[in-house]
Amino acid sequence: MQLLENFFQSKNFAFVELQAITEQISLGAEVVARGHGVELSSASGAGRWASEDQSISATLGNRGLDLCYARVIKPFLTVAAMLEVGFAIRKAVATLAYEWHTDEWTVRGSADSDGLVGATLQRALGGKRAKLACAISALLNHPNDKFRLGFGVTAAII
Repeated sequence: MQLLENFFQSKNFAFVELQAITEQISLGAEVVARGHGVELSSASGAGRWASEDQSISATLGNRGLDLCYARVIKPFLTVAAMLEVGFAIRKAVATLAYEWHTDEWTVRGSADSDGLVGATLQRALGGKRAKLACAISALLNHPNDKFRLGFGVTAAII
């Protein structure tokens, strides 16, 4: 018992489980705790319904509510709408996003009600079966009049 008590006092831990109930429905839960005794940081439940071309998901917990609807418009284009509600900060943010892809390129973009507009352009290196990609991303924060630009390389280790 002392070993478990020391573990909880010195570490952070999380339990996350999402289980398929049927072919289209998944349910799950998440519990996150921090050290300094067993201090519960957050607990939430999640559900997801998915079909071949669309999905709806929701997460409800002590910190807030997240809702998402995504739909495949064409085989190469997916759009999504998200709503995040923070209970403690009493704030809600709505986001619209898209993803357009080919065998070698992927373009993602989003805009939210806080005035953030972002985009990422990613290119697979070495063809469509490549495990290496490079990306350039940009984020424009309209309310703070700030702009960020980034470059990244992603490699899968098999």
